[in-house]
Order: sequence, then structure tokens, then C-alpha cells
Amino acid sequence: MKQLMMTFLMAIALVACQTEKKDTVTTTDVDGTEVSNDTASQVAINTTESTIWYQGGKVVGNDSHNGNVPFSGGHFLVENNQVVGGEFTMSIADLTNDDIKDDEMKQKFLGHMKSADFFNTDEFPTASFKILGTEPIEGDDDTFNVTGTLTIKNNAKNITFPADIDVENGKVDFEAEFNIDRTDFGVNYGSPTKITDIAKDKAIKNAIELKVDAQS
Repeated sequence: MKQLMMTFLMAIALVACQTEKKDTVTTTDVDGTEVSNDTASQVAINTTESTIWYQGGKVVGNDSHNGNVPFSGGHFLVENNQVVGGEFTMSIADLTNDDIKDDEMKQKFLGHMKSADFFNTDEFPTASFKILGTEPIEGDDDTFNVTGTLTIKNNAKNITFPADIDVENGKVDFEAEFNIDRTDFGVNYGSPTKITDIAKDKAIKNAIELKVDAQS
């Protein structure tokens, strides 16, 4: 009976890991590539209108939390009505929560997210993303594969994801949805690497869902 239970739990862990990896972007090491474009126009991001929605949760059950990470600065590089580069800074230290109604529990959750267990915002208050290039996706004039360097907790990785990008009258509308694996960026607390974590209902998904809405 004990062996059967262990097999069942291992199956849950395997399925969970496979599921959360389905839409998770692949990371590669930074190779030193830089964007150099002297002819592109620099268009400042509107930090009031721009945000990143996030959601993360446990491997077992429906226990999840979501909120927003505000932009603290950044810009797009635009040439011929197309985004060709850019760089953004996000304030992890100011991340919010939208689903916890009890204020004391909400502050406890946010405090844990900002602690050394997760994002360690005392040492790493911001994250950043630098666009290295965009490639049109065939068949859709407003959809591009965006490649860039995401840096969290001083861990820099290159990623590529699809984004809807509209440039009109000098205004940029940049929207994207994708998952990242938090362990690629040194956020390892509660990662489902031990079967005992699954059994105790403590394991937290490695995948974090992100929805980017960046406006100029």
C-alpha cells in the first residue's frame, strides 16, 4: 500500500511539472548581444498605464495568488512604425496582490514574496527586460516574436515570446502572455523537487503566469 501511494504521488509530480512547462518560455544564457540603432526613435513608457499581471500557485489544489508588478521606467526603440528594441524596469518591491481580501493575510503574503525566500527585494528591488530584437510572425501583421534579456535577482537569461505590438501615431501598445520558470532566475522556495513536498501539499509551481501590458 505504501509503495502504491508513493507511485501515485510521483505520478502527480510528473504530470504537474509537465503541465506547467507547457507554455513556459525557454531560457538561454546571455551572449553579450546588444541593441545598437542610432536611427530609431526612443519612446518613453507610460508607467501609469503599464503593468505586468502575475499568477502563481501550489502544485496540488487550486490555491493560487495574483496581482501586479508596476513599471518604474523604460522606453521602446521605434523605427518605421515597428518596435526594434527597448528596455524596461519593473519594481518588484512594489508588487501588489489582488485576490486576498483579508488585509493582514495580504500583507503577510506580500512580505513573504519580498523576503529572501522569494524575490529578496531589499537586495534586488527591481527586475529588467531588454528587447534584443523583434521578428514578425507570418500571417499576422501585429504579432511578433520578441527576443530579449530578462533579469531577476541579478540572474540574466535570454527569452523569446510572442507579443501583440501596435505602433500608431508614435504611440506603442505592447501586450504579451507567457510563463517563466522562476527557478531559472534563482527563485527556488517551495519548488517541487522532493516528493515529500507534494505529499505535504507544500510544493509551489515553478511556472509563473505573466501578462504584460506596456503602453507609451
